[in-house]
Amino acid sequence: MLFNTMPDLLSSEIAEIKKLSWRVDCSSMAIKSRSQNPVNFYGPGTIYQTQNGELRFKLYVTRKKIKQNRITPHLRAGQVIPDSAYFDFSAIDHYGRKWKSERIRLRNSDFIFIENTAVIDEQLSEIACHARAPKSLTYKNDSLAIWVFDDIEIPCNEMTVERRSIAHKRAAYSGILNAWKFRTLGINFLLIKKEKELLEVRCSTGLGKYPFLLEDRVIEALQFMLGRPIPWTIVRMQKRQNLITKISSKKHLIGRSRLQPPLPASSIVKPGTRRVTTKYHRKLFECYLMHSLTSGFKRHPIWGFLNAVYEAGTSSFIDSEALTLVVAIEGLIQSEFSGLVHLSKKDKKAISNLQTYIENWDGDTTIKKRAKGTISQFHRVRVGDIMLRLEKVGAITVEQKVNWEVLRHPSAHAFQTGSLSGDKMRELLPSVKLLFYHLIFYAIGYRGLYMDISSLDWPLKEYRPRALRKLAKRRDM
Repeated sequence: MLFNTMPDLLSSEIAEIKKLSWRVDCSSMAIKSRSQNPVNFYGPGTIYQTQNGELRFKLYVTRKKIKQNRITPHLRAGQVIPDSAYFDFSAIDHYGRKWKSERIRLRNSDFIFIENTAVIDEQLSEIACHARAPKSLTYKNDSLAIWVFDDIEIPCNEMTVERRSIAHKRAAYSGILNAWKFRTLGINFLLIKKEKELLEVRCSTGLGKYPFLLEDRVIEALQFMLGRPIPWTIVRMQKRQNLITKISSKKHLIGRSRLQPPLPASSIVKPGTRRVTTKYHRKLFECYLMHSLTSGFKRHPIWGFLNAVYEAGTSSFIDSEALTLVVAIEGLIQSEFSGLVHLSKKDKKAISNLQTYIENWDGDTTIKKRAKGTISQFHRVRVGDIMLRLEKVGAITVEQKVNWEVLRHPSAHAFQTGSLSGDKMRELLPSVKLLFYHLIFYAIGYRGLYMDISSLDWPLKEYRPRALRKLAKRRDM
């Protein structure tokens, strides 16, 4: 990996990125093909933002003439795009910073030809700058900073105070409750809602103790706690002397999801008291973060299920939302709780005897093959059996399980047949959504307050299963 020792992203550039007006000239750019017979392009250019927040680059090819029929490989309709059809992008800007982006897809329409030369104008989903701080600079901590240019409400327990003075005498001061400060898992967190559409997330760890994929896990944990996607635009990581800055094209969300967060977005008043607290937000965030940090996945399975339910909740098609939710619950149970229930020796022997009987049966071969396939599934523990175990320990309720079953059959097996009315679906969905949250609570080992979205006025209640899950930290350690 190559590093440079030039300036990091400037504060003025961060303001420009927020305004969708950032652009930086580059003395050199390169687009290199991943194919065995590469067609590469070089020249100066510009990285810039469009008015809708899309990152793009414009490269003025100077080093070779281009034959239009050799730009991109011919692909047939329906063919999976091979890795060799992609390009990697790199650039050095006028500050000396090195930017990179992988898997760029070029098309003939991206080229503007002027005689035998060309201008390439293409989108970048994300770019990264790798730099190394001078040895003269020393750091006490590793750190992470995330900029989110969106209106996101957070729980707050700290104020930003602004003081004014005249002739060195304090004239006035004002403060606003707009920050959330806490420490968990050996990491210091500070979230600041600086403007209506600017949220800064700052984290610091001990030097050399930056957890693997911390930037992704923090975004995932915030997304779960706040009940909505977190469309970050800038991420800056400092790991000892190494600095990594990422910039993303603006993510345009389809709409607000009908899936409410597990806790109110703002600070809550603890039931039975007048005390405002962020304790439960911190605890929920901590449990999710700890659970996901132990995973070796690039994206944790729970993150995938949450995103599917969020996006389905933005649709006006309620059948799609119901189908996505019940399937996500089934996948979540298989992913997180498959080890809770095991077949007994008696059941295993019975299945083995049945398989032997079918193997020796001399009937229709087609029916025999289908029967063997069906019986092989008997070795898998049913989702319903796992739910029964979760019900016994108080992780979920009987009502939630029953409502999931009522919603599941028509959603998964009788889709669009009208066997379940829209009104009935709307009645069942809140309870099944709460089941979804309770399953995640139990998976990550959370106990505490939650917002009961299945009851009128969404009261705060306490989630306290009779036994905390002992397997919460087992997966992918």
